[in-house]
This record gives sequence, structure tokens and C-alpha cells, in this order.
Amino acid sequence: MSTYPYSFQANITKYDYQKYYYTVVYVPDDLAQKLDLESHMRLRVEVEIDGFPAKGTLMPDKVGSKQTEHLLKQGYKINKRIWYYQIPKRVLKEIDRSYGDNVNVEMRIGDQNEVEMHPAQEEFLEQRPDLKVIWDKLTPGKRRGLSYKVIQAKTDLTLNKRLDELEDLLLSL
Repeated sequence: MSTYPYSFQANITKYDYQKYYYTVVYVPDDLAQKLDLESHMRLRVEVEIDGFPAKGTLMPDKVGSKQTEHLLKQGYKINKRIWYYQIPKRVLKEIDRSYGDNVNVEMRIGDQNEVEMHPAQEEFLEQRPDLKVIWDKLTPGKRRGLSYKVIQAKTDLTLNKRLDELEDLLLSL
């Protein structure tokens, strides 16, 4: 039995934003209403896409924006808010799917305060109580933003450089 209370089928769509693009699935309107998404700017969720687990955020947009014009053809009303989940590239690679493919999405609401950190970042903050005090005063969203680049470091050299940058940022707050 699934531990995910919500599930839906979705088409993988390209979301163009200026010079960037994302791979997303749109949350069906009936599910969005059940989740009371209008009271959240962004809702942290845990998902399985075709059986592969991931974490992320449901993001809002309005139908009729450049990125969602195609939804008008599907009967959505202009300026109606619609929610999407950005699929990480590693998930697409793992499930071997791309634009236009249909996927099964299982979802549950995640911990809204969770902040993923690199183990070296956790150790760094524990060794610097002055920085830990500043860190603890930040909102979970700001902590996630600051942790993102550190988590993405692939080499020790890059990791150390990003920890130095994190120190500078925290000291400047």
C-alpha cells in the first residue's frame, strides 16, 4: 500500500522562463483545491514519479502566462492559478522520460521547515557558533537557498570555496 495520499497522471511539459527552461508536471485542479494551495506561496512536497522518489516544491503560475498559454487550449480559464512541480534532471534520467511523456505522480505534503545540508556544512556551522546563531535566525527558505550551492559542490575545492562564501554571506547579514 502506498504511503502517498495523492496521485495523478501528468504529461511532462517544458516550462520556458526567459533563457531558462524547466521540466514540469502540472497538478490537476481538483487536487490543488484539496491541498488548499492558495494559502501557500510554495508547498514543499515529497513525490514519487514513476516510482522514483524526490523532494521539491509546488510552485504557482497563472494560466495565460507565456509558460502556460497551452493550458488555455485544455479549457483552463485565463488568470486562474495553476500549480506545477519541477522534475529534477536526475529523476528524468533515472525514469528515462522526457517532454511529452506521461508519468504517474504520487505525492504527500513534506516538512515545510526541512533544510537539506551537506555534511561538511553541518560540521562547519557546529564549529562556528557565531555563524550558527546567525544561521538559526534565518527562515527555512533562506537556509535552503544558502545551502543549495554548497550541496551542489562536486569537488572538495569547490565545497571549501562555497563554505567560505557561506561564511561571508552570514557575516554580512
